[in-house]
Amino acid sequence: MKTIFVNTMGHDSHGTIAERLSDCYTNTGNLVWHEYCKRGIKFSEEIRIEDVTKHCENSVLVVPVANNISATDTDFSRNLYKLVNVKGNVVLVGLGVQIGKTINTPKKFVSVIPQRKVRMIKQLAEKCNYIGVRGEYSADCLARLGIKNIKVIGCPSFYSGLLDKNTYKMKKPALKNVCFNITGGGRHEHVLLERILKSGVNSRLIMQDIKDMPEVTYEQKKLTRELIEKSIPGLEIENEKLIEVYKRARIFFDIESWERYLIEEEISFGVGTRLHGNMITFLQGIPSLWITHDRRTSEVVETLKLPHIDYDKLIKVKYLEALMEKCNYDRKFYNNCNYMRNEYVKFLEDNGIAHNFV
Repeated sequence: MKTIFVNTMGHDSHGTIAERLSDCYTNTGNLVWHEYCKRGIKFSEEIRIEDVTKHCENSVLVVPVANNISATDTDFSRNLYKLVNVKGNVVLVGLGVQIGKTINTPKKFVSVIPQRKVRMIKQLAEKCNYIGVRGEYSADCLARLGIKNIKVIGCPSFYSGLLDKNTYKMKKPALKNVCFNITGGGRHEHVLLERILKSGVNSRLIMQDIKDMPEVTYEQKKLTRELIEKSIPGLEIENEKLIEVYKRARIFFDIESWERYLIEEEISFGVGTRLHGNMITFLQGIPSLWITHDRRTSEVVETLKLPHIDYDKLIKVKYLEALMEKCNYDRKFYNNCNYMRNEYVKFLEDNGIAHNFV
């Protein structure tokens, strides 16, 4: 059976920052799980999701997805409806449930998800041996919808060449060159920024979303504190330090440049609230700490046993060193690494997907 990789991102626009963000559904972190899933698959052809109905029944279509199951449709989740009429096998990799503040349990979730979406997911489940979901929470939600052929695989971005080495061991974090990310508009983001800047360490901010960045990033305006505080309110940092870190801030629209930057800058510790901003840092062998601020992030880090701290505990952290001490890759992590990697490989093979893992 021929393996086809389905590109679920946009059209690789080379326009403005806002246009390029639109192509990756407003968050460059989407490029991370998409690209690393692709790197692990052996495929004979790559197609865009708009073209899936043109392919015949002797194919298995590998479709990298993320938080596509929600109570409302997004531009991203609408793409899944295109797969229903595909004649071949369809394998969803990394599927997750997106919940809100009030719809926060599997029971509540299944009571509000539209029946049209339930029918679509059931139809896709019939086209493969297993759907790969990112954690037990998402698995519970799908099981309550009557979907049983589910495998918990975490996020496909986790399974890279880094983990192919049986002797793999994460080095110790160091406050030499710190890379961090934020989620614009979050109530505690100012705490992370303040702890980093007040520590005096050499730091680099990587932005991923339009919410993370001042308007000066995509409009011709002078960088000011007022513009920065639109995304990070409540800051108690002197203007010079604050503006300087934003002048050095970066955003990447291709994975290779992002990876290269992390290595060339000799980043020694990564931290932040962006799930895949931390994941790409981790994948370069850099110790990284996840700050879990929603169910989506906590589900992945709990499944993969990644070092993390709860968002609401961030306010109690007085020094950056205290965050670094939380970045502990212990025996539980390494044992789980081997287990989850084997589960992921088995998931691919059970679905007839050729892969690059040894």
